[in-house]
Amino acid sequence: RGRVDELERQVEQQPVRATLPCASPDRELLESVVHGMLEPTVVIDWNGTLLCGNRLAAQVLKLDSPEQVRGVSLADILAPESLARAGTDLEEVRSSEAEFSSHYELLVGGESVHIESHGTLIELADGSVDLVSFRDVTERRESEMKGLASQQILRRLLDTSSQVIFVKDLDGKYLMVNERYSELFGISNEDIR
Repeated sequence: RGRVDELERQVEQQPVRATLPCASPDRELLESVVHGMLEPTVVIDWNGTLLCGNRLAAQVLKLDSPEQVRGVSLADILAPESLARAGTDLEEVRSSEAEFSSHYELLVGGESVHIESHGTLIELADGSVDLVSFRDVTERRESEMKGLASQQILRRLLDTSSQVIFVKDLDGKYLMVNERYSELFGISNEDIR
């Protein structure tokens, strides 16, 4: 019994962590789960307000602590074209209980951050919320855009040449032909695909 009394005393002396508005045991449990997630995770109400988030989410949002996530509005962090899609996704989750995966652009700290997110409805005793985990895919997206730009430059170079140019894979399958090739042989890029 002495050990139990000591543990109770230690628990009483621990600072009480702020919990979600209208705190209930299941909301407190949900917040604990969110804080333990290994990827950026937030809980969003149906008005688009972040109710809590973990340390990783705070980092992506360029906030100093998870406590600062609470109360942030999606309208304050999403790019305009992403905000409309987020509203639609929230409604879809709420009305059909479907999970969603989507890409959004965040505008945080003067920077554009691209994320892939996955959200799901969580039913609590006092209502439901959207649990969203996400990852920063900004670098991957930038690499894809650079690759696309490189392809466009290559395409322009090939098409402005007066020489017949084609590209084949190791098996001899045509991957690309230039405009001069198409003019002479009547086979376009669309034809070889």
